[in-house]
Amino acid sequence: MPAKKPAGRPASYDHAQVRTALEMWCSQFGRVPTHFDRVSGEDIHAILKARFGVSDTIRPESLQKVVDDLFEEFVARQRSEDRAALPQRQKTCITGLAEALEIALVEAFRAENEFLAKSQFETIRRSDAEKDALKQKLDEAGREIEDLSDEVARLRREVEAARAEGAAGMAETAALRLENAKLTGRLEIFEMYQAKPGN
Repeated sequence: MPAKKPAGRPASYDHAQVRTALEMWCSQFGRVPTHFDRVSGEDIHAILKARFGVSDTIRPESLQKVVDDLFEEFVARQRSEDRAALPQRQKTCITGLAEALEIALVEAFRAENEFLAKSQFETIRRSDAEKDALKQKLDEAGREIEDLSDEVARLRREVEAARAEGAAGMAETAALRLENAKLTGRLEIFEMYQAKPGN
C-alpha cells in the first residue's frame, strides 16, 4: 500500500532562489530600479522556471508576496547606497530642503483644514495663494542653503589659509631662535677670548 502524501502543497522554490531571480531581473537595469513600484511575480516566475526548473503549479499570490518583500528590501538598500554616495554638500542640502518641505507641508495642511469650513471658492483662492507663498518659501530656503554652503566653504578655506600662515610663522620663529642661539654662542666665545689675560 503506497504511503499517503502529506497534506498541502510542498514549496517548489525558496527565498534564496527568489532573491537570485530578482537580482537577475534587476541586472538588466544595471542597478535596482527604484522608480518601479513593484516587480511582477510572473516575471520572476519565468526566471525561476528557466534557472531553477520551478514548476508552473506554484501559487502566484504567495510568490508575489515574497517578491514584494524582497524588492522593498532591495529598493531600501539601493536608496541608502545612493544617499551614501552623495557629496556631503548635497546631503546637507537634502536635509535642509527636507526640513523646509516638512514645515511647508504641515503649514499647507493646517491652512487647508482651516479653509475647509469656508466656501469652496474662498477655499480654492486662499489655498492657491498659500501654495504660491509656500513655493516661494521653499525657493528662498533652497537659495539660503546654497548661500550658507558657500559661506561654510569660504570659511573653511580661510581657516586652512590661517593654519598654513601660522605654520609658516612658527617655522620662521624656530629658524630665528636657532640663528639667535648660534650668535649668542659666538658672542660668548668671543667674550671669553677677550677676557683672557694678554688679549
